[in-house]
Amino acid sequence: MTTREIDTRELVLLIQEGSSSVEPIREALSDPETGFRLQCVERLPTAFARIAGGGVEAVVLDLSRSDLAESERLDSFLKFQKGAPNIPVVVLCGSGDENLALKAVRAGAADFLVRDRCAPDLSRLLRSAIVLAGPRLDARQLEAAGLTKNGTIISLLGGKGGVATTTVALNVACSLAQWSTAVLAEVRPMFGTLPQYFHPQHHVRNLAHLLKTQPHAIGRVEAEACLWPYKGIPGLSVLFGPLAIEQCGEIGAAHAKSVAKVLATLADHVVVDLPPTLSESNRAVVESSDCLVVVVERDQISIESTKQMLRTIEMWNAVPQFIGSVIVNRASLATPIPITEIEAQLGIPTLGVIPPAADLCVAAQKAGVPLVAFDPQSLMAQSLITLAGRLAMEA
Repeated sequence: MTTREIDTRELVLLIQEGSSSVEPIREALSDPETGFRLQCVERLPTAFARIAGGGVEAVVLDLSRSDLAESERLDSFLKFQKGAPNIPVVVLCGSGDENLALKAVRAGAADFLVRDRCAPDLSRLLRSAIVLAGPRLDARQLEAAGLTKNGTIISLLGGKGGVATTTVALNVACSLAQWSTAVLAEVRPMFGTLPQYFHPQHHVRNLAHLLKTQPHAIGRVEAEACLWPYKGIPGLSVLFGPLAIEQCGEIGAAHAKSVAKVLATLADHVVVDLPPTLSESNRAVVESSDCLVVVVERDQISIESTKQMLRTIEMWNAVPQFIGSVIVNRASLATPIPITEIEAQLGIPTLGVIPPAADLCVAAQKAGVPLVAFDPQSLMAQSLITLAGRLAMEA
């Protein structure tokens, strides 16, 4: 007599009405490393009965039927949410139904994916949904339990807008991730710009999802669920800024500080891309940072604006242990201000000088590859890699 092997994988329930094939979903969860097994039902009453039997960890609810009105499909989600409020749900929608899916997310769904493109990311979103639905430790409990990791926080702040702060932050983070682990975070109240560089193919969790949680309750689990892993560099994860108009809004100081500190428990380095403002959220991040890098151009307007920012930061008493500037040459100037004069005016050391390479930057952005990986031997890439190495030593 043989002993029957017990399947210990977590059970995911697919609710799918109609005749659509389940193979795309089954394929998305077929890798044993996902730790999932799939069971399919066609009706909500059957789903509720199966959930009552126990063992269901998450649900995939297919709302992609084109023969039903949007209101009917949303009503199916609302009925499920009411009948099984404690089960995390990932919604599948058609390619033209993302508005419907966003309504479901606002009503409580963990996330959504376009059905025909769900295979690469379904298992990851399900894992995040299950973890977020489980028992949580807040940031204070994690610290008391000794579960924190002292990663360094490197914040980059433009002396004014349009000085390529995001480009510098992006490539510094990518360089650091080649040697260790790094998180690149956009802590911005308005639309983030990093998606223009990475071109994520679907709706992703971002800073706005974290801000829905009370500051003291933002922990490692919540933060990890909002990080997007960049497959091109295994050591790099990205926290995108807001991606939709309804996600935009002011960031409170308490939220900003909690996000920065929790991210530092998840990686060796956290590179924060800050908007060029003197907001309370920027102040909170700067106060939490180990290193502040101000990004300037070699013209007097940029230098004067940066001087004002530095004076304000000094008045805040928020100057980190290490502070320096990065000079970006976005274009060749006829009479650029000498580096020694910039150092004298700002009163901080110059950490690096980035040469102009506009065409190369555009080519890397179109390819969706960071410059330091797109053309690592270029002069600009080498200067950014050198900058990252210096920051790793100083921070």
